[in-house]
Amino acid sequence: MHGTTMPHSDSSVSLSPFFEISATAYGRGCIATSDIPSGTILLECAAPLGACVIRPFRKEVCQRCYEYNGGKTLKFRIENKKGSIYFCSETCRASFEEEDNESILRSCLFDLEHWYRSNSCEDNYDDEKKSLEEAWSEIEAWEQEILKTKRKSHMVPKLTETEYSDIIYILDVMFSQYKGTNELELSLFVKLQTNEQDKVAKYPYLLKSYTRMYKYLKLTCGPQLQPFITIDNIRRIIGTSLTNAFGIWSSTVPGEDKEYFGCALYPSASFFNHSCSANVSRTRHGRSISFVTSHPVLQGEELCIQYGNHTTEDYHTRQKDLKEWFFECGCKKCEMRI
Repeated sequence: MHGTTMPHSDSSVSLSPFFEISATAYGRGCIATSDIPSGTILLECAAPLGACVIRPFRKEVCQRCYEYNGGKTLKFRIENKKGSIYFCSETCRASFEEEDNESILRSCLFDLEHWYRSNSCEDNYDDEKKSLEEAWSEIEAWEQEILKTKRKSHMVPKLTETEYSDIIYILDVMFSQYKGTNELELSLFVKLQTNEQDKVAKYPYLLKSYTRMYKYLKLTCGPQLQPFITIDNIRRIIGTSLTNAFGIWSSTVPGEDKEYFGCALYPSASFFNHSCSANVSRTRHGRSISFVTSHPVLQGEELCIQYGNHTTEDYHTRQKDLKEWFFECGCKKCEMRI
């Protein structure tokens, strides 16, 4: 189960007829309101609030439904001289175009690809010696300076491959905020706990990366998304993704390693705590994700998923991996050190 640093919200939130959000020994969690048979669908999330496909797979994984083409370049795309956005089918391409009917998101993605091709750099940051508040205060001062500058193209920072992917995710969340159509997920997003401070404390070099991404967005995005490029909002988007976003993984046959394609954020699913002997499994169907009981659950029992992509590791390996979520697991399996 997770620690008290994990996201939680008001107990009044009602997401499912099968559970309620209640206080637990570890914060908040999903508690069964009745006996639940195995195979029961507890929660279905139709679409993520934000998602990204990492750059190495951008030609092989559909931008819309995350279908993998087995290493082959996808045939359907939207393109211009700056770049291309790839899809598995005409249906997915049309769905993307319908949602992005003002060409806001695609313009940002084209600009990002064009900039990265000519202005990329390596992940070789030195540890940042500044505090979070000091670094973001400097960004506030920087914003005042750029208001006085007419030519800003020379101020756009170079990007690493990791930043390229992270910016896609940030753009996607901001685009959802701009559209305002996913009201439930948007309302829950602002309640998620950010782990920015914990992450930067563990990996100080990330602070420079976060502020560089902010500068890129501020200097390149069009007027429609500018209202969402505030220090508070970008910090929240970054900070909440660190321990709330779900990985987008390939579907494989037993015995094969899964491929990591990117991540997707479903705020309504962030109330499920972790257990190494989880009683809830999750399955992705294109853009949607469903949570289903993997065995019978009794009334009053907590409904837990398994964080990450780990199922067979020993106790010490699991504990090491779970530290990325900033908690120590206290489930029965870990109590027995199995």
